[in-house]
Amino acid sequence: MVCLVDYCLGWKDYYSIESIIQRQKSARVDWCQCWCRYMLSKFDNGSSKGVFDVVTGDESWIYQLDPELKRQFRVWV
Repeated sequence: MVCLVDYCLGWKDYYSIESIIQRQKSARVDWCQCWCRYMLSKFDNGSSKGVFDVVTGDESWIYQLDPELKRQFRVWV
């Protein structure tokens, strides 16, 4: 009969919290490098003016409370 604890000890290093976090960090870095290479190729390493067509913004929600109706309204700006 194999003890479950003995069986799992072999996997301890592979599934430790530190190794999971390290693998997640590595995956994020790999993804970011891939994305950066894609964007550089898409915009000709900065010579394309298409980069100015990219729109970014700060999403804001404005809340208003109507005490008489006891309702809260919100608007996305």
